[in-house]
Amino acid sequence: MLTIDTDARLARALDQPLAAAVHHLLALRRDQLGSIEGAAAFHLVEVGDTLTDVEAALGFPIATDLVEGTSYTDPDFVPSWESAELHSGGVYEIVYVLTDDGYAHVLLVPDRDDTDRALRSLLRDYVDQAEGAVPAP
Repeated sequence: MLTIDTDARLARALDQPLAAAVHHLLALRRDQLGSIEGAAAFHLVEVGDTLTDVEAALGFPIATDLVEGTSYTDPDFVPSWESAELHSGGVYEIVYVLTDDGYAHVLLVPDRDDTDRALRSLLRDYVDQAEGAVPAP
């Protein structure tokens, strides 16, 4: 997993070979925020990362309702994210704001066959193609 939590790391990430949709989305968010420092950390899921790896990197469970404690396999599960979108180009953007200061953890997950099956299942079951999704570059 690639964690981008400073402007310098974001600049380095944008200089790396990324999927076009991921690059476009990161560049757009950089332009919108100006500086990500103190505002957001972006976490890019890479090949081989599992749902367990994602939760460990974030420091909180994404497959558990943080209020009720139910699992995403439970019919009463409600995701704890602020927003979730499947953007054109096949990248999920999941935003978590867990503190009063508004700091966001933004999870970027490519919707590809080599993405962890449990993670893709969670996202496919609870995220719809959003009207406001960023179009592919």
